[in-house]
Amino acid sequence: QQYKNLNLDQNRNQLTLVTNFLDEQRKEKYDDLNSAEEILRAFQERGGLIALDERASTLISVLAQFEAQKSATQVDLMASNKVLENLRRELKAQNPRMADYLTSLTSQKYITAIQEEIAKLEVNKQVAMSRKDGLTEDSPQIQEYDRKINELRKQLDKELEVLKAGIFASSPEEVKELTQKIIAEEVRNQSLETSINELDKIVQGYEARFMKLPKNAIELARLKRNSEAL
Repeated sequence: QQYKNLNLDQNRNQLTLVTNFLDEQRKEKYDDLNSAEEILRAFQERGGLIALDERASTLISVLAQFEAQKSATQVDLMASNKVLENLRRELKAQNPRMADYLTSLTSQKYITAIQEEIAKLEVNKQVAMSRKDGLTEDSPQIQEYDRKINELRKQLDKELEVLKAGIFASSPEEVKELTQKIIAEEVRNQSLETSINELDKIVQGYEARFMKLPKNAIELARLKRNSEAL
């Protein structure tokens, strides 16, 4: 019963931690959006360029979409960091050596390599769906991305099960439960980091095209981009 109460308290603490953090981020994004929209409105009222051509508008829309996704993933990563920090602190209080050991295990090259490949495929799938030719989830190319991603996820799960079996063999029940949570969050954390890196490459590619827009369109484009990316 004591173990069940401890586990329940851990879950409540994590939920409260993440909920409070996401509420703060939501308010900050809302304030940023209002500010960006006000700056755009003021620019147009001053007599600046009112509209962009279709090519520029499409570029801004796609760039803003990937920037928004990158920003949302960064928020998820920050929330994950807070959860991990809390879980590691709890495990260190019970088993300091296990806490350090887990970090080294989930950072092994073959695990990170699978995560990197999954992130690349997911971003490439999103790029393919953002193009003007309008691929959908039912398109053969998109289904092939999904097939490869699912295969890699199964492979990752299999590798993680092997790790867990070795760790859990001699662990007390309360440490076992906590360890399982840390492994799951470590893997999620690393996946988020990898996704951010892949999204950053895509954003940089679109930014290079953004800077080639006509000079008189760049200021309006930048303001619209800031507004749409929030």
